[in-house]
Amino acid sequence: MPKKQQNRKRRAIIRCDWPRIRETTIDGALFFVVDPRPYKRREYFKEKALAKTRADQVATERVKKGVEAVEFPTALRMMAIEANALLEPFEKTILDAARHYKAFLEQEQRRLALPTIGECLEKWIKGKETQTRPKKLRKATLDELRVRARLFAAVWKEKRVSDLTRKDIEVFLDRVEDSQYAKNLKTKLGQFYNYCIKVLEYPIQNPTAGIIISVQETEVKVLEVAECSHLLGVALESEHAECVMPHLILGLFAGLRPGECDLYRWEWINWAANQIKVPWEISKVLDTRYVPIDPTCREWLEKYRKESGPIIGKNFRRKWQEVRAEAGYRLLQNDKGEDWVSDILRHCYGSYWLVVHKNRAELAENMGNSPNTIRKHYRRAIPEKEGQLYWELRPTAPTFTRFFSV
Repeated sequence: MPKKQQNRKRRAIIRCDWPRIRETTIDGALFFVVDPRPYKRREYFKEKALAKTRADQVATERVKKGVEAVEFPTALRMMAIEANALLEPFEKTILDAARHYKAFLEQEQRRLALPTIGECLEKWIKGKETQTRPKKLRKATLDELRVRARLFAAVWKEKRVSDLTRKDIEVFLDRVEDSQYAKNLKTKLGQFYNYCIKVLEYPIQNPTAGIIISVQETEVKVLEVAECSHLLGVALESEHAECVMPHLILGLFAGLRPGECDLYRWEWINWAANQIKVPWEISKVLDTRYVPIDPTCREWLEKYRKESGPIIGKNFRRKWQEVRAEAGYRLLQNDKGEDWVSDILRHCYGSYWLVVHKNRAELAENMGNSPNTIRKHYRRAIPEKEGQLYWELRPTAPTFTRFFSV
């Protein structure tokens, strides 16, 4: 059909029966118009013969198939037949398919109007900050999430949350050299997208699904008994002993995590029941657990016992660094000495406890881990004699004095 123009002039009617044919001039050009209204749109032809043929075709179609057939064009009817054949194995109708596709298109429109990743990350962090028990996160966990969120925002801040693809994430993670760190980033990003899907109810898929990062399983690093003795001795004789020793004792002889030790309070120790309570508020897994106080642990703790208050003193981090440096562990990359592994005290507890007690399920309860985690990480073959020497490292024990003097 030619574009509508102002310079149009109607002329003679060629056919009076339905559908009528008449002449019209548009911008000086002669056209023959087949007018099958109200059932079809007008059609324009440059040749009279073609117009007559089309008019006869429409008229015949109406006679043979009725008005409904004229209103439902042949091309559309054939399309409906093909669509019905495609849906038949699923026992669905064309109307079912149309409704389903309409819902899909509406969802796509909503998806394309979603906010940016940067905006969603802000909502995610704010939601985490306002969580209450039992889902309230520890400060250390919140700080870690904030760091991860800033990293993701730096890379994809302006990208819509619906537009991030699996390929985008794989390219990003491929640049991370440490496979364990890459796996942790993938996990946090997956948690963020689960929040968008389940809490914000965004109609998107989690782009981290199906991404697998292989991490070589390694046994945890532990200190030798002599190294534990040396560290205890240095801390004991340090001017910072009151500040750092309780933290060191709970790590070595009760298996608490560094973050749990940082927040621990004296009033949580039940001396009568011989138990160390780790409240859910400071637990990494948000679950309260009770650790039996071993005689070695108790003897050390009794030296610094208080009725209440935090177990660490003021300026703990600086003082703890000084004690470790004095014991031979480097603080900076270019310093001399051994690297300090953050969970090494806890790993010592798990490794040497298992040597003596040989009960992974009980150790998992004490450490707040799953039995599978204990089985995977604490497999190192440590002589039983070494385990016994570890638990003899008491303030007044000859073993401790002998090792420390070395």
